[in-house]
Amino acid sequence: MTSPLRIRDRLDHRFAQPNLSAYLDGEVTGDQKRRLERHLAICAGCREELASLRDTVMLLRQAPLRPVPRSFALPMELQAEQARNRRWNLTYSYLRGATVVATFLLVLLVSGDALIGMGAIPIPDAAPRLPRKVAVE
Repeated sequence: MTSPLRIRDRLDHRFAQPNLSAYLDGEVTGDQKRRLERHLAICAGCREELASLRDTVMLLRQAPLRPVPRSFALPMELQAEQARNRRWNLTYSYLRGATVVATFLLVLLVSGDALIGMGAIPIPDAAPRLPRKVAVE
C-alpha cells in the first residue's frame, strides 16, 4: 500500500511540472509558491527543469535585439477599407446562398417535371365519382 506522503509527492509533482515557468516569472500565489518550493526541495528532476528554464531565460536576455524590417500593422486607411469590403463580402455571401437555394429548387422542379413527363412517376387518376343515391320515399 502506498503511503499518503508518496501520493502527495506525486500530486505535487503533477502540479509543479506545468507551473515551473509561472513560478520563475513570479506569477504564482503564495500558497502555490510554498507548495512548489516544498516540492523542489525533494524533487531533483523538477530542480533540474527549473535550472534549465532559468538558463533559457538568461540566454534570451543576452540575445541581441534585431530591428523588425517593417511595420506589420495596417494603416488606418486600409483598416477602414477592409471594414467597407467586409460589409460587401457579407452581402455577397447571402446572395451566394440564395443562388444555391434557387439552383437547387430549379433542378428539383425540372427533374420532377421530366420524371412525370417520362412516366417514371405515375400521376394518380382522379377518384371516380360514385353515383348519387337518391332517397326513396
